[in-house]
Amino acid sequence: MMFLPEESGSLASLANTLWYPSGPEHFSGGRCQRVVRSLGAVLFCVLLLLLLASCHRQRAGLRLPGSEFRLVTTAPEDPGVLLPPPVVHEYARTPITFAIPIRKRGAAGTDCQLGGDVYRMRVEPKQVVLELGSPAKWQDLLAQWDQLSNRVVESKVSEILAAPELLEQRGCLAAESALRVRQLLRETLPMRPQQGLFAVYGHRVGSGAFDLRPGLRLKVVRARFSKPAEQRKSSIDGYIGLTTVSYDVAEDAAGWVTLQRSGVAFEPESMRATVRDAVPQDMLRLPSRPVYRFLMQTSYLRSGVKRFAILLGTQRVSEMRALEAKLAADPAVPCATLTSSAAKAVCVSFEGDVTVSPEVQVTVNGVSRYVPWGATIANLLREVKAASHVRMRRVWEGQLRRVDAEDQAALARTVLTGGDEIAWDSVP
Repeated sequence: MMFLPEESGSLASLANTLWYPSGPEHFSGGRCQRVVRSLGAVLFCVLLLLLLASCHRQRAGLRLPGSEFRLVTTAPEDPGVLLPPPVVHEYARTPITFAIPIRKRGAAGTDCQLGGDVYRMRVEPKQVVLELGSPAKWQDLLAQWDQLSNRVVESKVSEILAAPELLEQRGCLAAESALRVRQLLRETLPMRPQQGLFAVYGHRVGSGAFDLRPGLRLKVVRARFSKPAEQRKSSIDGYIGLTTVSYDVAEDAAGWVTLQRSGVAFEPESMRATVRDAVPQDMLRLPSRPVYRFLMQTSYLRSGVKRFAILLGTQRVSEMRALEAKLAADPAVPCATLTSSAAKAVCVSFEGDVTVSPEVQVTVNGVSRYVPWGATIANLLREVKAASHVRMRRVWEGQLRRVDAEDQAALARTVLTGGDEIAWDSVP
């Protein structure tokens, strides 16, 4: 009789307990003779040990299905399609189907399913099931989306992303579940490698708007003058320097978006002793909110005063949509007026001689750094003489997942998003 190591699992421990109640060292010869007399018990023991050993080997070699991204290309110049983890697992199936776990469902007995030309969605007790078109159909759709003048695909994607909100309005989804499903949907739809900013931040080319998500940094740079604007005779009259305030985007324990001030810089440094308002009052303590969206715009609020951008925070996606509609109708609307209809809404207007630049936090060969908004892997590779075997990992559902890509040229065109890890082998 052999003793099964405890490392093989809890079943092994149970088997040892059954056969050796006082431990293997107390398995006496008399007891052995009694066990051996029972041929059935011996056979049972052998079969049990073989079964446990087999289970242990299988557990050690398990590989979760759909655990990585896959960059698929069909030709050398093909921009490719980046398939996220659940879609990778279902890549050979038509249509693509996967489930998103949810913590809370809304009221039971409601019509909790929606559908359109390229999707179907239904809410079950513990999950939302999404059915998309085939990968081939998405290839065709994304080819149309490459044409900036073609808004058909964008409208289809917007219809999918609006579905969780509609299901929330029907009572099928709790607010927090609807928000989570919407974000995960955006990260899960097949996209071009160049469309990563839309997948993570909801940024469309030419829109100037994006959601704040972990891994972003906002750099607020303000020109400082010794004279008020109305007394300056030129754009540089009274100029004394720049202040730069950085805000890192993170999530709190509830998954709400927060902004944390990470640095204040003065140029020249001598301004530190004289400039007292480097951090504006409305940016001192920004509350966490489920949704934060940054909108770049250029509009004149009044004579000589320009609004460069606006930052909005809301409790719900529907509230954010309403605020964006108001802002589109009147770009100069004051924050107090803009947020009057949305409870607990946050509004910060960036006015005057100020610019705000988003940056993305990535890890390059083990070193964390920030890169400009829209930077690609190719931009990083230009910093070195030569590189080979470029590798990438991207965050999905809170975990870093490998990006499988046979086409290194297509991988190099991938736009970087917060949390990306890039590595390569140096070529001497």
